[in-house]
Amino acid sequence: MMASMAHETSFDTTMSKEGRVVIPAELRRALGVKAGDVLHLSLEGASLKVTTSHALMAEVWANNSGEPTGDAGADVRAFRDGDTALDNARHAALADTPADPLTEDALADDLLSRLGLAG
Repeated sequence: MMASMAHETSFDTTMSKEGRVVIPAELRRALGVKAGDVLHLSLEGASLKVTTSHALMAEVWANNSGEPTGDAGADVRAFRDGDTALDNARHAALADTPADPLTEDALADDLLSRLGLAG
């Protein structure tokens, strides 16, 4: 369990040429972290914030009201219905297009004559 610090504590530390920073033992104990634990780093203005994975999970759960955030199935159905309506409109437009008045035989004769094969 993560210990809570009753007051704000600050320390100075130096970054190594490899970019490593040592977190003082008192802060590690207060955060309840040990070697190998995952820490989340975020830049907030000119400050670097270090958050434990436990604190991140607690924050996510605290923001979870338990209320549904939406119905993915309804979203998919609405998208599919819109897509179907668009397809139906395209098919209706094609159905309203007048058919070529020439018969199939007349079209074949016209094509053959254009190719110089009419006989």
